[in-house]
Amino acid sequence: MSSTATLVNLPGELQVMIIRRALPYDLESLALTCKQLHAVALPLLPRHNALRRKYRRFHFTDSYDHPGDQDITETVTELLLDIAADPSIAHYIIHGDFGDRVCTDKVRQGSTNDRGVVLQRLEKEQDNLRALVQNSDHLAILGLDTDVWFDNVVADRDELDELVDYPLAFLLSLLPNLESLALPHEWRASSVITRPDEWEPTDDIQKGVQELIHLLVTRANDTEHVKGDQPLRKLRSLHPTKDVDTQFGTDMTSIAPFLALDSLREVRHDSGVCNQVEDQAGENDNEGLPATVLDFQAQGRYQVLGRNIETAIFQDVVISGEACGALFRDMHNLKTLDVEYNMKDEIGYDWQPETFLSNLMSLGKTLKSLSLTANNLGPDHGRIFSSDGDLETLLDFEALTCLKLDTKLFIYSRSVVDNFNGEPTNEDDITTPSLMDIAPQNLKTFALHVPATPEDYIVMERLFVDLGDRRNELPDLKTIKVIIERQDVWGGDLDDWSEHAEKIKAFCAAKEIKVSML
Repeated sequence: MSSTATLVNLPGELQVMIIRRALPYDLESLALTCKQLHAVALPLLPRHNALRRKYRRFHFTDSYDHPGDQDITETVTELLLDIAADPSIAHYIIHGDFGDRVCTDKVRQGSTNDRGVVLQRLEKEQDNLRALVQNSDHLAILGLDTDVWFDNVVADRDELDELVDYPLAFLLSLLPNLESLALPHEWRASSVITRPDEWEPTDDIQKGVQELIHLLVTRANDTEHVKGDQPLRKLRSLHPTKDVDTQFGTDMTSIAPFLALDSLREVRHDSGVCNQVEDQAGENDNEGLPATVLDFQAQGRYQVLGRNIETAIFQDVVISGEACGALFRDMHNLKTLDVEYNMKDEIGYDWQPETFLSNLMSLGKTLKSLSLTANNLGPDHGRIFSSDGDLETLLDFEALTCLKLDTKLFIYSRSVVDNFNGEPTNEDDITTPSLMDIAPQNLKTFALHVPATPEDYIVMERLFVDLGDRRNELPDLKTIKVIIERQDVWGGDLDDWSEHAEKIKAFCAAKEIKVSML
C-alpha cells in the first residue's frame, strides 16, 4: 500500500537536494527537527558555519592593518568575486557594513604584495565576475549594457574619479537577506539622483546606477506583484555613512532610496545636510507637489520617506526648518527622534529651530521621545519661544513622554563659535516660558542641556521658575535632568565655567533636579 510521502521518508538523495536549497539559514531549522535530518545535514554544517562566521556580519578589512592575512576582503570587487564563485554567499550577508571598503583603483596604485593578490585574483576570475554581471535579472529588466557595467565594476574608482558607485549598487542587487546597512563615504548623492543644481552632471550611462537603485526600491516595496526574496526587502536598519566630511556634511539625498523602503524601521545618519532647494519648472507629481521640492524628492522619486520608520537619530546635521516638513511628513509611525543640529560652514547660518519644531507637530500623535539639541549655531539662527515667534507650546505632541532640549535654542549663547567673545545676552531679551506652560500633558521625563554661561543659566531658571508650585499640573513628570556643558563647540573650557556650574547645581538642588556634567 502506498503512503503519503514526507520529508523524512524521501530517498536520501532528495533529502540532500532539499536541504541544500534550504541554505543558508533554513538549514539550521531543518537540522534541528529530528535526528534523521540532522544526520543528512551534518556534512553541510562545517562549510555553512564557516560561511556564516565570515559573511553574516560582513565588514571590509584593510590589508594594511592585517599584513599577511589571506582571509580578508577589502574591496567590493573581491566580495563580488566570492559571490560569483558561490552565489549562496550573497544570501549569508545579513548585516552589511561597507564603510571601510578600499576602492580597487587604490589597490592598483599601491605596491604591496598583499594588494597585488587582489589584482591577480581579479585577472584570474574575471570571467566568473563577467558572467555574474551578464546574468543579472535587474540589469536585464532595465535593458542596461552589461559590458559597461562589468568594466565599471572592475574599475571601481574612488569618489574623486567617479560620480556614481557601480560596484556597490550592483552588490546591493544581489543581497536578498540584508537587514542592516552602513554605506561607505564613496557612496555619493549622484548614485541616487541627478540634482537640478548638480555641478558635474551625471551622464546617461551613469544614470543606469540611479535606475538600478530605483528599481530595487520599487520591487522591494511591491510585495503584491513581485514575489519571493528581493534585494533590500528585509532592510530594517540604516547605519551612519562612514568617514563623511564633517565640515561640509553629506547630502541626505544619498540615503533617500533607503528611507523610501517600506521595510525600514530605524535610520541613523551623521554629518548630514538636508536643505530646501528652489522649485524647478515642470510637471507636478500625482500628489500635486512640485517635482523638485527637495533634492531627494527630485524627478518625482522617493516622495514617501520613512513610512514605517520608528526610530530616527540624526547627529551633527543641518536640516532646515522647511525641509523638516518634507522629510518627516510621512513618518507617522515614528516614535523616537533625536536631532543634533550643527552648522556646516556657510550652510544653515539662518536655521530656524522654531520652524523645525512647528513642522514636527504633524508627528504629535505618534512621537514618544524627542531630543533636539544644538552643537554650533550661526549668528543668524532663530530662537524657540521668542516674543515675536509663533510657537507657544508643545502640547500638540500628545504622545510625547520623553523630551530633551538645549538652552542654546532659546538664546544667543556664548557657548557657540560665533558668540565666544560676545557679551552676555541682556536679561530683558531672554523670553523663556515656564516648562509648566509648554510641556505636553503626558510628559514623564524632561532633560535640558545647559552650557555653563550666565545667559544659559537664566534660561534654565525661567523654565523651572514655578516648578515647585505647579508640579502637580504634570502628574506623570517624575524625572527632570540638567546636563551641564563645561566646553564650547571646539572643546575648550568656557570662561568661568566652574563658577557658573556651581550656580546651576545649587539651583537644581533646591528644585530637586538631577544634575550631570557632560
